[in-house]
Order: sequence, then C-alpha cells, then structure tokens
Amino acid sequence: MITQQSSVFQKSERLYHESLIPEIYDGNIKSIDISRLSDEELKKMCYHFSLKKDQPFIDKNGLVPKIGRNSKGLDTQRLIFFSYGIQGVIELWDFWLKWRANKLFNPWYQEEDKKTISAFRKGNISLEEQNKFFEKYGIRKIKNGSWEGLISRWEEDFISGVYKEDEELRRILFEYQIDELIASNYYSLDLIEGKDYSFDEIDLKKQKMLSWDPNSTDYRVYSKMLEGHSDLNSIKVDNWNMTTKIRNNITIAPEKIKQISLAGTSSDALMVLLYLYDRYKKMTPENQQVKTELLDCFVKYVCFKIRNNELQNFDRTPEIRMNALSAYFHNQKSNTYKKPFARYNAYGNNPIVCKTQYFHEMIAGSKKMKSAQSLDD
Repeated sequence: MITQQSSVFQKSERLYHESLIPEIYDGNIKSIDISRLSDEELKKMCYHFSLKKDQPFIDKNGLVPKIGRNSKGLDTQRLIFFSYGIQGVIELWDFWLKWRANKLFNPWYQEEDKKTISAFRKGNISLEEQNKFFEKYGIRKIKNGSWEGLISRWEEDFISGVYKEDEELRRILFEYQIDELIASNYYSLDLIEGKDYSFDEIDLKKQKMLSWDPNSTDYRVYSKMLEGHSDLNSIKVDNWNMTTKIRNNITIAPEKIKQISLAGTSSDALMVLLYLYDRYKKMTPENQQVKTELLDCFVKYVCFKIRNNELQNFDRTPEIRMNALSAYFHNQKSNTYKKPFARYNAYGNNPIVCKTQYFHEMIAGSKKMKSAQSLDD
C-alpha cells in the first residue's frame, strides 16, 4: 500500500532531485564567475534564483512572469522577483528563513489538518472538531487593543523570537533550506532601471499587509519577518524584494540572463549564497552591516557541516524503490521524532518537514534493506 509519505517523497524527488540537469547548462544562457567581479559590480547586480529543474525552460524561453510555487495564494500579479545588490541577497535570505520557519510550523499551514482548517474558515466546523484543533496547536482567543482574534502557540513564540533558541527546530529548518538551495541556481539579470524595474514600484504583498490591523496576529507575525529589512511606513519595494514592472508583463530573454558560477567549486545557489555572504562581510564595515541573526546561524551551521564532510548531497541513483522505502521509514517513525516539536504539534505532520527529515534517512536506510534482503535470499 502506498503511504501518504510515499506520495510526498515522490513529489519532492520530482521537485528537488532532478538528476538530468548539469550544474552548468550548456545552452543559450552563459555563465558569469562572480569571484572575478569587483565589490561595486556585486553591489549593482540583479540576482534571481530558481530551481535547477526549471533551467531548460529558462534557457529556451527566458524568465517569464508567473506566480511562483511559494507565492500561491499570496500574489495576485504575475511578476519576476529579484534582489538588487549583494546586500539585497543577504537580507532576502534572512527574511526567507523566517518565512520558511513560519510555513513549516504554523498550524494554519499544516497539510494534515487541511480539511479542518478549510471547514473552520468557511464557518462549517463543529464545536467539538474546532476545540480538538485548537487544543492540538495551543490556539486561543485573545484581545489585543481593539483587535480580537486567535493566536497559536507557534505564533506567540515566533513573535517573541523564542523559536530561534530551539536547536532541533533550527536543524530541521536549516536542513530543508540546504536542500532547496542545492537544488537551485542563481542568475544575474541584465535589467534597465526605469524600463524593466523601478525602486518606486509597489510591493503588493506589503501593501496588503499594511492594510491589516497592527494588533492582529497576522500583522505581528509578518512584521517580525520583515523586521530590519523593510520600511513599514512605505508600500514601495525594498532592494531585497524587487520586481519587474507590474504593468509591463516583462519577459527576460535568455541573452539578458547569466548563470552565476564560482570557479573551482560547486555553483549551486547554496555555494553562491555562502560566497556572497562572505564577500558582504568583508566589504562592508561592521557598523554598516544589516542584522541577519537567523542567516548568521544558518551560515555557521552549513560551514560546520562542510568542514566535517556532513553536507547532505542528493542521491542521484534512480533505483530507489520509493514505495517500499517510504513504508519502511513510516513504520520506523517513533514518538521520539515528534517529541522535540510536541509544543507545536507540527513536526512529522507537515509533508515538507517529512521530506527533509526522512528523505536522506531513506537513502542511508536503503543499504540496510538491500543487505537484509540479500541475507534472506
């Protein structure tokens, strides 16, 4: 029987574990070695990252405005997002880590309770089912100023910042982000200010957020993600979250795109980010550097894994029998996996978290299974 985990793993493999795309794609898009660029050039570059599996399409068609997989339900306009300048990249990833943590552990995003959440939002949930859901995630009613609403255990910890102190939570978050970055490329875009983009463009998501009650849980959570990186008194875009012009529906042709590379090392988005982080720290006086507490922790975590040869690499062998392995590891899940996140009841329930936690263990476990089968034979 194919388990729920199995379908999650198969989807994850299609999304992240694309084995047919070479690191430097030999096509219309040329590469640019950023280690040869000056600090000033890095400060004025337009940076865009995308999954490696999208590279053949980009090479043929360029970058086409769309609502990305991470923006469904949030964006209403098809746009191309990018970061302006090296500091923009640094600020983007500090925000992204906080955004990703919220997506992983916020009860309102848990796939396991999708039907319950939908019923609650439509107002057709029974009191018994609602109370069960609220108890599971520590959701309670609050009154904050003139605003009345709900807040969960996770949202309270996110707003206070306590979640950052949880070592196991950071590990799961960082492992997920390592996966996404290794499975992505960074590109340099040749864009013209005024024609292709404007620093006065409206940030549609920020505009929507600024219309919320400042006392509401949603506003407080989102403002914590933006803290230190966005001007919350303005609806204009910030350098780390730039877009092509909303009304122009611009497609960026392949000849205006270069894949960012690094001589002598891997050129995936993870290595590019580490390089840019190091260059930024070296070129920017300490008293002028933006605060990136979570990104700092992430970089230290990745560098430690690299020094100890522990950096996860994707298994690129197609022989993995996903159904059998996922069923095996589903059976191996013990309560110990959920204990570190009993506070949020999200760990092990969110398919994204499952993918990060079990995929690499499945790879390692496949050898044990093959060994056991050979003994049986």
